[in-house]
Amino acid sequence: MDSTDMTEEQINIAIAESLGWKLHSELDETWCAPHQSDCPLVNELVPRPNYTTSRDACAEFEAKLTKDREMEEYIWYLNRAHPTADIHYPYEYGRRFAQELRREVFGIATSKPIQRCEAYLRVIGAWKESNQQPK
Repeated sequence: MDSTDMTEEQINIAIAESLGWKLHSELDETWCAPHQSDCPLVNELVPRPNYTTSRDACAEFEAKLTKDREMEEYIWYLNRAHPTADIHYPYEYGRRFAQELRREVFGIATSKPIQRCEAYLRVIGAWKESNQQPK
């Protein structure tokens, strides 16, 4: 995975919007969280999470991946970014050796937030390649 196709700012905005966050003010970068009404009080506005640097923030989008296909594809993207992983898609857990499974788990556990972000955006079809034109 090459995280140079989208900037960290573009990644953070794409993830936030996919999760229901809404920009309230570009001036001070305040956002309405998904659980807030469309017009909350100004003191209830919060900064958008920084998904690209925080594993805690990544947990918000990881919890949204509930379908088997989404989870498998997410795991595949994470492991593809890890140099020790030698995996094949689709998964065939029953045919793997313990060593391969350990490598896969290690690849997931040690994935950086930026890698998790790219994998999530690829799974939901929101990753923009450098040669793609914005819609």
